[in-house]
Amino acid sequence: MTPRVATACALLIALGIACSSRANVTRMDAFEARGQSFDTELEEVEVRVRALGTAWARVARDYETVATTFREARAAHERARVHSEAASAELAAAAERWRVAQAQWALVRAIVFAAVAMDRGTFGRDRGWGEFSCDRMTTAAFRRLLAARGMSLVGLDVDHIVPRSLGGADHPANYQLLPSSTNRSLGNRWGIDKCLTAGRDRCGEAVAVSHRCGTYRGPLY
Repeated sequence: MTPRVATACALLIALGIACSSRANVTRMDAFEARGQSFDTELEEVEVRVRALGTAWARVARDYETVATTFREARAAHERARVHSEAASAELAAAAERWRVAQAQWALVRAIVFAAVAMDRGTFGRDRGWGEFSCDRMTTAAFRRLLAARGMSLVGLDVDHIVPRSLGGADHPANYQLLPSSTNRSLGNRWGIDKCLTAGRDRCGEAVAVSHRCGTYRGPLY
C-alpha cells in the first residue's frame, strides 16, 4: 500500500469513527429524552393514583355513613313494626273485650226482662206454654209437644241451652232445636258464644229459668 493510500484509509477510518460517535451521541440523547418523558408520565400517574386514593377514601367514608344510616333506619323500622304489631294485637283484644262486654250487657238485660216476666206470670204465654210453672218437661215430652203442633223434627235434636250437667232446667225455656251434627259438636260447652247462638232473648230466658227452676248458679253467660 502506498503512503497516500494508507493516509486516505486512515482518514476514512477516522471519519467513520467520528460519524459513529456522533450517531451514538444522538441515540443517547434520544434515550435520555425518552427517559425524561417516562419520568414525567410516571409522576403524572403517581399524582393520579394519589388522587384516586383520596377519592376512594372519600367514597369509603360516604359508604360507611350511608351503611350506618341504613342500619339505623332498618332497626327503627323493625322497632316500629314490632310496636305496630303489638298495637294491632292490643286493639284487636280491646275490640274483642268490647264485643263481649256489649253481649254480656245485652244478655243481662234479657235475663232481667225474663225474670220480670216470670214475676208477672206472663212468662212463656206468647210461646203457648200457658201459665209459668217449674214443672219438669223432658226433652222427649218437648219433642212430642212440638210434633203435636205440626213441626217436623227430622234431623233435629232438642238441646239444653244451659247444659243440664251444669244445672240447666228441664224446661221449654231452656230448650232449642239444633241439627244433630251441630248438637254433637257443641257437647256440654257453655259460654257467651253458645248463648248468643241461641239468641240473646232466648238465652236470657234459659238462664233465668235455670236459676229459678234448675240448680244453675253460675255466671249469667
